Amino acid sequence: MICRVRGLHLPEKHVTWRGEAIPGSLFDFALYFFHNYKALLAKGSGPYFYLPKTQAWQEAAWWSEVFSYAEDRFNLPRGTIKATLLIENPACCFPDG
Repeated sequence: MICRVRGLHLPEKHVTWRGEAIPGSLFDFALYFFHNYKALLAKGSGPYFYLPKTQAWQEAAWWSEVFSYAEDRFNLPRGTIKATLLIENPACCFPDG
């Protein structure tokens, strides 16, 4: 099973941080990951995500940091969380400069 999170630009208006809505995709990731990672790993699968509308390499790098943080926090090996990205613009694959 794979979880499709909302685009990073869409807010989760029911959860705020410092007075601002958090990204809906972060909420979707956290909710799905927390409630399913143990059962998925026990079945030989894992927490897999589909990340739509990736616009820039910085967004992919941000997700990498989110995944690494979650893996470290839950004592999982790096690379346990996997993702498929929809790249809207091929130029976003290359850092500026």
